Amino acid sequence: MPSSNSSDNPEPQTTRKASKRAYACVHCKSLKVRCEFLADQGICKRCLEGEFECVPRTRKKRKPAPSHEELQERTFEQDRQIAALLAQWDKMRLSGRVRQLVSESGNYFSLSPPFPLNEPTTQTHGKRRALRRKLLQSLISLEGELPGLLRRRLCQDYFWGRYPQLTDILSRYFERVNPYFCLLDPALYSDPSELIWSSPFLFTAMCAVASRYDVAHPELSPQAYAFARNAAATALTDGSIGLDVCQAYMLLAVYPPPHKRWADERTWVFMGISIRMAIELKLDQPPQSIHDTRQCLNRTRTWLHCFCGDAFYAIQQGKLPMLSLDDYLARNSAEWYRLSDVPYDIYLCACIRILLRAAEWRVHRYENENDLVPFCLKADAEICAITDFWTTVFVQVRGVQPPNSVHVFRATNLQLVAAYIRLAILGDAFQHAPKETITADAEILHRALASAREVIDIALEQSRVGPHFPNTMDSHWLFLSFATAFLINLLRPRFEHLLFSETRQEILRLAKEVIAATEQVAVNAKHAPALYSRFLSSLLKNRDAFYVEGRDPRPPDVFEWSNVAPSTPIETGVDELLFQRDFTLDYFLQSINWQESNWEQPYYM
Repeated sequence: MPSSNSSDNPEPQTTRKASKRAYACVHCKSLKVRCEFLADQGICKRCLEGEFECVPRTRKKRKPAPSHEELQERTFEQDRQIAALLAQWDKMRLSGRVRQLVSESGNYFSLSPPFPLNEPTTQTHGKRRALRRKLLQSLISLEGELPGLLRRRLCQDYFWGRYPQLTDILSRYFERVNPYFCLLDPALYSDPSELIWSSPFLFTAMCAVASRYDVAHPELSPQAYAFARNAAATALTDGSIGLDVCQAYMLLAVYPPPHKRWADERTWVFMGISIRMAIELKLDQPPQSIHDTRQCLNRTRTWLHCFCGDAFYAIQQGKLPMLSLDDYLARNSAEWYRLSDVPYDIYLCACIRILLRAAEWRVHRYENENDLVPFCLKADAEICAITDFWTTVFVQVRGVQPPNSVHVFRATNLQLVAAYIRLAILGDAFQHAPKETITADAEILHRALASAREVIDIALEQSRVGPHFPNTMDSHWLFLSFATAFLINLLRPRFEHLLFSETRQEILRLAKEVIAATEQVAVNAKHAPALYSRFLSSLLKNRDAFYVEGRDPRPPDVFEWSNVAPSTPIETGVDELLFQRDFTLDYFLQSINWQESNWEQPYYM
């Protein structure tokens, strides 16, 4: 049996294994010959005959396979190297961009040293400047060796002595921007030498917005906004988050960078980032580690401005707001202004009360489709009551203080905002009301006319009295333009039976005055007043085209209700399409965008 044979004769197999070696010796391997190993002598035959040292050749030591942790760490190290290279590349690009913008700025920023130099020769002067430049670089590089406060102070003295114009720009911000959009507390943000180090993005945004009003240096504004856009993109890609970053995005949303096309407008991006960051920072909740009362008020003020911006944008776009109507701070903000020593916070609280009612109308609008006109009339009456209440509060709070033109402007501005929101609500009801109910005596028509006139009258009065009209926010030009376009649309032949001749003449007069006022306050061709002025001029021109001599002023089938197709073919040129529009705010914004994209020349020149 095989098993017995293998068990009876184990020695031949063992001897055969012992007589062989796994590998040839080093000498035989070098000669590439067969190595015959003599097991009893422990040496191979060739080494024995040649009296060589028989060194067995062992198997090469293989490098052990890396573990999962080692591979992961190697990957992380490569990621860090790539990130460092990309950071260097971004730094080089930013440095080149800065050099380009500075070279384009001309002589606005003085390049003279901060202290007078008395060197007798040009060579000595150059050596002294080079020495000072090296000193500044060494101060910036000494992160750990030089005390932080001393290093910052020395760099600030050098910087502000070299560029004193930035101090004027920041002062202009608190003179011409902050009173009308009081997002920042002057006690916390008025020191530019501290702000540039603690909040560089916010500092850049403030400089960009304030530079719009520097009439002596119009070339500065686009360059400052270029820096602001780069800072906004960098903060977004770096994942920077903080109260100052949130405020900077909100500031750019309210005072957006100039753009050549409406499609390039990015207000909604800045607004969305600011609101989302405010939610992540939990600005609507009491801070856990901040005990400074002014800082707590600063957080609350920022949150309330985000709530206002969200509500305004939702009304303009015909969408629901991002923030809930049940927000605790917004619901209980009626008395919040009493806790703050910033005098303009009272207008923020009043605006929130109006926007809360408007947001409720937007939420419940689709639940009242069958009774939309009574529902909108009720909302209009309630907003009027809220406006009257806060007007009384303004008189009581400010009555004991000396008259201030800014407070008068802000109080009338709240009435303008309320009238604009009422017009947006009434315009929606007027658009969707049954045609047979729209008569010359219809209440919805009279209220819509009154609210549109109120917006225009307040704005025109502001343009005549005081220097504050050009400093208002860009959104207010939208309010004024929407009210004017609403009235111009009522001049269509389709609605000729709704208006008296005197009313039509008054509308034409108001429209021309609005166009003249917006053209007068426009800083440049890219400013919002210039944009809306051009749109209204085109709209008025298109209206006049329908009143040529020999034309029937009221064709029976050409002008139908805007949501019903015409019964006969009509021309579809720019003039016709611009003139046939509905009365909603959403369609108004779409019309501006459509007109700009179909002109031969861009809307912004």
